[in-house]
Amino acid sequence: MASSTNFSASANNWSSWNWWWRPWWNSGNATATAVNGQNLHITSDELNISAYANAGRNGTSRATGLLNSNISFTGSKVNITTYAEGRDAYSIGMDGSRLSLLGNNDKLVNISATSRVYGYDPAWGLRNSSLSTQGGNDTIKIKADAATLSGNVFNSQILATGLERSSLSTGAGNDTVLLDVLANGGRGNQSHSYDYSYNYSGKWSHNSRGSWGY
Repeated sequence: MASSTNFSASANNWSSWNWWWRPWWNSGNATATAVNGQNLHITSDELNISAYANAGRNGTSRATGLLNSNISFTGSKVNITTYAEGRDAYSIGMDGSRLSLLGNNDKLVNISATSRVYGYDPAWGLRNSSLSTQGGNDTIKIKADAATLSGNVFNSQILATGLERSSLSTGAGNDTVLLDVLANGGRGNQSHSYDYSYNYSGKWSHNSRGSWGY
């Protein structure tokens, strides 16, 4: 039977019945960090990390999967999911962290960072972080998705970044890296997708970003 290790964090300061009377200075900010400042060695088959933060229309939300942490993992599957919603929302899969997948088994990594806002809206897959695998035929999928909740947002910028000052390193094998970057500001969207396949050891760093502002 497959084993799993799970980390989750949730912060919700949004209520549908009171958003309209809450004054702007009572922001109701929300911050959720699943793994913060940890050095961990995990030997389960699957690793699941999730963070959810909702600050409503007036507040700032921050959802981070890994923050200032170092994880080594011997299993085959990793899921990191973050969702942030608010006036300003920051959704980050990995921030200032390192994730090392050990062993020659085939590995699947899914990192998805989603932000939904009424104002400023950045989403990052990896920021100031590194992700590495060893042998095996590995698949790494990274998605950053930023968009508005209230139609057109004026004088605002919607940002989605797959990798910022970050690196991926893969070992030998037939490996695939998929980057999906989406930014939707209400009047349309900009998207960038990258698909890399190779059958040799590779190490590379990349900055990918989509933005929408007006």
